[in-house]
Amino acid sequence: MSGRGKSLARGSAWMLGSQAITFLSQLVYVAVTSRLISAAGFGAYAVAASVTALVGLLTNGGIAQAAMRADRLSDRDSSSLTSIALLLGAGGAAFTVATAELWGTIWGVPSASRLLIASAPILLLSPISLLAQGLVRRLGGFRLLALVSASVSVVSLGISAGLAVVMRDPISLVIAPALTMFLTLVVLQARTKALRRPRALQRAVISHLQFTWRVTVGGILSYLGMNLPKFFITRSFGAPELGVWNRAESAVLSPFQMLQKALAQTIYPELRNVTRSENTGNAAKFSDLLIVVSWVTVLPAALVAVLVPPLLPLFLGPEWQPAIQLAVAMAILAGLTAMTSILSSALEVAGKFKVTYASQVVQILIVTTGCIAMLITGEIQLVIWGMIAATVMRHTINLTAACRLGYADARVLSRGYWGVALGAVCVAAVVAGGVLVVVLHAPAWIAILYGFGVAGLGAIAFLVRERLPPIALARKYGLI
Repeated sequence: MSGRGKSLARGSAWMLGSQAITFLSQLVYVAVTSRLISAAGFGAYAVAASVTALVGLLTNGGIAQAAMRADRLSDRDSSSLTSIALLLGAGGAAFTVATAELWGTIWGVPSASRLLIASAPILLLSPISLLAQGLVRRLGGFRLLALVSASVSVVSLGISAGLAVVMRDPISLVIAPALTMFLTLVVLQARTKALRRPRALQRAVISHLQFTWRVTVGGILSYLGMNLPKFFITRSFGAPELGVWNRAESAVLSPFQMLQKALAQTIYPELRNVTRSENTGNAAKFSDLLIVVSWVTVLPAALVAVLVPPLLPLFLGPEWQPAIQLAVAMAILAGLTAMTSILSSALEVAGKFKVTYASQVVQILIVTTGCIAMLITGEIQLVIWGMIAATVMRHTINLTAACRLGYADARVLSRGYWGVALGAVCVAAVVAGGVLVVVLHAPAWIAILYGFGVAGLGAIAFLVRERLPPIALARKYGLI
C-alpha cells in the first residue's frame, strides 16, 4: 500500500477509535439525562440545537474545509483565516443572543429562548475551534486530534451530566458542546500552535473564501433536509413530541453521525487526489472507498434497527416507549447517510456544486412531501421514511454524476452495493432470530436449532472469508 494509503488507514483508525470512546460516553450520557429531564425540556433543547446549528453553518463558513482542501496555505493565509473565524464567531454569538426570543416564537417554543442565549459561547468558539482542527488534520495530526477529541468529550459529557443531576434543567445540556469547543481549542493550540496571530485579510485568502461560501450553501441545504421535519413536528404537535424525536435521534442517529464525522475528517483532505485527472485508477479506488464506508455503516445500522425494540426502553427508560418506532427507521437512515455524505464531499472538493445543490434540492422536496403526509395522517414515522427516500435519491443523483465525470466506477459500485445489501439482510435476519428466541421464550429445542444454524453460518463465513468483500478489499489495499 502507498504511503498516502497507509496514512489514510492510520488516520481512520485513530479517528474511529476516538469516536468509539465518545460514542460510549454519549450512550451513558443519553441514558442518564433521559431520566432527569422531561420530554418538553428535550423539545426546547432540540429547538435551541437546531437554531444553533443553522447560525453555526453561517458563521463557520466552511473555513475548516477550505483550510484542509487548499494545496498551499501560508502563515499569512492562516493568520487571515484566524481573523475571519474570530469575527464570525463574535457575530454569530451576538446575533443569537439578540434574536433568541424571535426564534422561540417562530418555533412555537418560548422556553427555547433562554437555552439559545446560553448557547452563545458555542457559536463564539465554533469557527475558531473548527479552524484549529482543520489545520491539525491538514498537518496529519490525526493521533493528537483523536486523543484530544476523546478525552475532551468524556470530560465535557461528565460535567454536563453532573449538572443535569443537580439542576434537572435542560440548560445543563448546553454545557457539553460549549466545553468541548473550548477545551479542544485550548489543548490543540497549546500542543501545535496551528493558529497564527490574527492579521488583516490577505488578497490570497479570497480564493479560499470563494470555496467556503459554496460549502456554506450546501450546508444550509443539508440543514433544511434534516431539520424541516423538526420544525413541522414542533409547530403541529408541540415540544414534547420533538423531545421524543430528540431522544430517538440521540440514541440512534447521533452515534452514526459521530462515525460519519470520523470518516469524513480523515478522508476529506485526501479527496483532492480522487478528482485529479492526472491520477490514474482513482475511479476504482474511490468506488472501493465508498463500498468500505457502506460496509462500516450499513451493517451496524441493520444490527441497531433489529436491537432497538427490545433494548431502547431499557436504555432510555420506559417513559420513552414512543421513541422506539422512530428509532428503527432512524437506524436505517443513519446507515445510508454516511456513504451519501462521502460521495457528496468528493463532488464538493471537485467544485461540482451544481450537482450537489441539485441533489439537495430534490432531497428537500421529498422531505417536504413526507412532512405534508405526516400532517395529513398524524403519523410522525412517515417523515423519517420520507427522509430515507430522499437520501437514496440524493445518493443516486450524485452517484450518476460521479460515474459520468469519471470519479467512480458504476460496475464496481453496483457489485459492492449488492454485497452490502445482502450482508445487511443476513445480519438483520440472524440477529432478529436471536431476539425472537429470547423475547418469545422459545422452547429449548428451537434455541438449540437456532444456535446450530448460527454456528453453521459462522463456519461457512470463516471458510470463505478471503472472498468476503470487506476482507478482500482490506487485502487489496494492504490493510490486513
